[in-house]
Amino acid sequence: MPVLVDPARISELDALGMIWSKNANTWERGYAYAKAFHHQHDRLAIPATAKFDDYAVGAWMRRRRKAVGLTADQVAKLDTLDELWRLDPDWTRSYRRLLACLAADGTLSEGPECSVRGVSQAVQPGRGRWRPRTDGGELLSQEGTMGRHELEPELAALVRTAFAQAGTQVTLHGDVARDDQGRDYGLGGLPELMAARPEVPLGELVRSHVLELVAAVQGPGAGRAGTPEETAARLYPLLLDAASLADSAQYPHALEVAPGILEFLALESPVGWQVLTSEAVAELADAAWLRRAARARLARLPVEQHELRPTGGGGGLHVVTGKSALTGSRVLALDTLYREVAGRELPPDGAVVAFPTPFCLLFAPFDVRVPEVLQTLIETAAHEYAASGAPLSAHTYWWRDGELTPLTAVGEGGLLDLVNADEVIAAVTRLADPGEAPSGPRPHHYRFAHRLLPSLTHLDTVPGERIGGELLRLWGEFGDTLPADQRLAPDGLQGGFVQAGPHRLLLVALPVPRAATEAFAVVLAWPGDGSPQRAFALEFAVDPITGERGAVLGEWEQPGRHRLHRTGMTAEARPFLQAVVALLDPPPPPPTPPAKTKRRGFFRR
Repeated sequence: MPVLVDPARISELDALGMIWSKNANTWERGYAYAKAFHHQHDRLAIPATAKFDDYAVGAWMRRRRKAVGLTADQVAKLDTLDELWRLDPDWTRSYRRLLACLAADGTLSEGPECSVRGVSQAVQPGRGRWRPRTDGGELLSQEGTMGRHELEPELAALVRTAFAQAGTQVTLHGDVARDDQGRDYGLGGLPELMAARPEVPLGELVRSHVLELVAAVQGPGAGRAGTPEETAARLYPLLLDAASLADSAQYPHALEVAPGILEFLALESPVGWQVLTSEAVAELADAAWLRRAARARLARLPVEQHELRPTGGGGGLHVVTGKSALTGSRVLALDTLYREVAGRELPPDGAVVAFPTPFCLLFAPFDVRVPEVLQTLIETAAHEYAASGAPLSAHTYWWRDGELTPLTAVGEGGLLDLVNADEVIAAVTRLADPGEAPSGPRPHHYRFAHRLLPSLTHLDTVPGERIGGELLRLWGEFGDTLPADQRLAPDGLQGGFVQAGPHRLLLVALPVPRAATEAFAVVLAWPGDGSPQRAFALEFAVDPITGERGAVLGEWEQPGRHRLHRTGMTAEARPFLQAVVALLDPPPPPPTPPAKTKRRGFFRR
């Protein structure tokens, strides 16, 4: 018999965080438990192992912190409960203890409510957000995650006063002070200082730190470490996201190593990393020479932390982390780093790599096991980027001889899509079958399909009953231009015309492909609208993620320009022809929206 609750009690139970339905959808159910936990503890800093009424609310909250697809309504609900819900629970608890101490007497001291141990957890150096100067000499301080929030009123007042005493009027934007010339001063290092020097009165500590910032940004020695020779000898390359800079065009000497990722010359100062202006670089030496010397210096740095995470199939993902903001930039000297941590050279095809934060570098050699590694690398990089207070790049890249080729791009819905897949597929296929294709595609097979056939303009005039003989003649004549050891027999070579609606197609079946990019078949198409001949190829390939063998549909749009249309194809003629026809047919026009009619009394002027 159901038990009815007195209506007068429902509001009281609601106030206590009562969970009325355990059959609610997954998110609403988890949110209900999180709300109940918040009612009892006044925070969402829930330990990962915590349970509430036998529900793993800690694990649910941990997944929410890592999630990137929350709706605006879901984010708003969590923000209403606790604006710090996105941050690490240990950090959040320590941060609240730190604020409680400051509110009590303005200093840090031992005590049951604010232990030194708790404060040290709150300020993990080098794991926070970066705020650059925007006056042409970026000052990058390694700041705590506190940098995402406004300074406490008392601390903000002390900061403004200290800048005024130094002759600079500033406006505070969170943990960044900006003066009237547009120069930014990162203040995120203050919590670390307060934890490290609890014996110093807060006002004195703030004044000292502000004076160091002003000297680093405005002083005559800004961007220098002694003589020009001494300064040049202390430079390191530092990667930055161009979007994080006020005006990246101010730094013409900066080298774009990947789309949106710039390599700067940086000098470590007492309060962070200072990026040299173009004027400062010009005073020292040639930028290219300085960059080479800085990279060599970077390659000699010790590795702070390294682990090899198994990914299945015998593959592994190398993870290098550290407190140094140069850790992610070590991709610029990846060959040296790999030799140090793996004890061998990188393979000829290089490595797949990601640098989601300045403090993290992920990489794996590009070998036969890369299909098992690549998906893990893409997911790990995206997660580290989303979870970090100091993001650098969410993307995965292919490192080859020091060059970076993007392997991911942001697609629909903000999800990462695999790009440059045709190059990856070709390399993976070659590696997967080295015995049959030790040196890539066979010249006779590849060039006939990808070079000769697309260039021919007379085949549409050949009668259907003669097309087979014409193809055999062309195959033989082309083979005569090659060395004898590269000539292949025309086993399986045949062709035939197909009429697909207004389009006329010539389907050419080729000898069985044995290496990546060799083709199963080629279609020469003469579109019904009278536009020029087009050439499509059904190419042998291996999926770089799953390792499965299959085919891809490509097109030679013009000599030397290849376009990948579809992956996941099979070596069958009918799906190939259907896909080609779909590419030839123009897309249907968008539907015409119905005419809007006015309703009396229900329209706006």
